[in-house]
Formats: sequence, C-alpha cells, structure tokens
Amino acid sequence: MKKEIDPADKVQLWPPVTDPARLVERKAEWRLVKTNLDRMTGYLKKSGHRYHKELFFYGTTLDQRRKYWSDYDLSNPFEGALPLFQLWYHPGDPAEVYRAIYEQQWQGGGLEKARRLLFELQPMEFPGEYGMLGGREPYAVKMLLPGLDYKETREFSESHRKFSTALPPETTWFKWLGGLAYFHFRERPQNPFSPGLYLWEYMNFAVNIYWGEIEKAGNVEFSLKIFHKRFRDLLAFNDYSEPHWDGERARQRRDELVEKFETGQCCARLQDFWHEAKKAYEAGDPIPHQIEDEG
Repeated sequence: MKKEIDPADKVQLWPPVTDPARLVERKAEWRLVKTNLDRMTGYLKKSGHRYHKELFFYGTTLDQRRKYWSDYDLSNPFEGALPLFQLWYHPGDPAEVYRAIYEQQWQGGGLEKARRLLFELQPMEFPGEYGMLGGREPYAVKMLLPGLDYKETREFSESHRKFSTALPPETTWFKWLGGLAYFHFRERPQNPFSPGLYLWEYMNFAVNIYWGEIEKAGNVEFSLKIFHKRFRDLLAFNDYSEPHWDGERARQRRDELVEKFETGQCCARLQDFWHEAKKAYEAGDPIPHQIEDEG
C-alpha cells in the first residue's frame, strides 16, 4: 500500500501560480520539462517524477531532514541537486532567483552536487528552442560557478558578508573548462543554451588568477593544448561549406567572444594565446598540439 505523504513533511519554497493565463503557460512548460526528465532517466529515477511535478507546480518538496529511502521507499528524487531544479522550476525571474538560491545554498553541498549534475547532463541532446532548462542555463552556470561573474558575485557576497569561489582553483576549474568550455559544435542539434557557452568568462577569470597554480602543478603542456584547440574552434567557426553548428545562439556567442579578444577585453595571458592562435590560423598552420575533443 502506497504511503501518503503528510503535508507537515513538506516545505513550501515558493507560492504556486494561480493566475489562469500564467497557469496555462506553466502546464505547457511542464510537458517540455517532463520530456527532458525522461531523457535524464540515467540520472533521475522515473519514480521520482511526481516529486518534480509537485515542486514545479506547487513549490513544495519534502523536508530534507527526513530520509526519502526509509520513509517513502524512494531514493532522493533530486539526486542531491535540488538547487538546480529550484532554479529550473521556479516561476520567477531567473536573474533574481539564482541569487536567492546561491545565498541559501552557498555553504551546503547542494551547489557542488548540482554543478556536477549540470555538466554531466550537458553532453546529452536537448534539441529544440527549450534546450535543457528552458534558457535558464546561463543563470545555472552563474549560480553554480560564482567566479564566472566574479565582480558581480563578489559584490553580492560581500554585501552578505560571505564569499566563496566554490571551486578549488588548481584542479576543478580546469577540469570543467578543459572539456566543456567550447561550444559543443556537432552535426546534430544539441542544446541552444549549452552551459559550455557561458564558461569563457570564468576561463578568463581563472587563467588571470590561477595560472600560477597550473604551472606549479606541472599541467602547462596539457593546458596549452586545450587553449590552442579552443581558440581554433572560434577562429574556424565559418570554415565549412555546409553549416553544421548548433544554431544562431552559438554563432552570436562566438561573435561576442571574438570581439572581446579583438578589442583586448580579456586578461593578458589569454590575449597572448589568442594572438598566437590567430597568427597560426591565418598562416594555414595545422592546429598545434592536436587533441581529441573532450566531453
């Protein structure tokens, strides 16, 4: 016999949408959410979808102090990554919501688990205009890698008397950037909001601040391979007789990044890498340090 969940065991995270017109929009989005949850079956159990639906429509979840598996015979339906789903399902403006979630979760383990799940899901296909999180991907990256928008996050955190870069500088940041900071250009639709699109600013910050840690760790050669490959991805973006990139958003993002490099908006070390790669590209040289695409 299925055990009913006591309402007292639930936590209200946000009020449900009651406006009829807005509720129609939410129901339409839920169908897209459900499709994506089905795609994530390898990471999320289908038996937990009802908890996702409850969070999406009503803003309620079980009290995290209780044990899902002992009380309800169900493993954690959010796989410990509740902040990611809060941002995805919240009916409010994600530009404000991500800040509130970051403030609530910055000291806990939820951000770390949510970050891991986000980038584990990134290589999966989420075709169409909705993408993986319905366009909330850039805010997910800002929330889960607060150093991405370093100045903004620092000011926000200092105003609350707390700050965390969230990632160990000498290892973890480079692990993510190495395989995931390029556009995931493929011959198939992937995700118009692929999180990798939004990691370049974090790369700029991390290289500027932490390159010495990479040199100390002896990873310079591998690091240079990755930078050469990533810059060539940008430079050779239009060098194909038939377009096969992920879409107009990736093209716009590429143009924004090239403009930043061309106008000297990145840190000195990245600017040097850019000019070296551009010189080799214009000379028709093969890509130095050929490596396989990661991720």
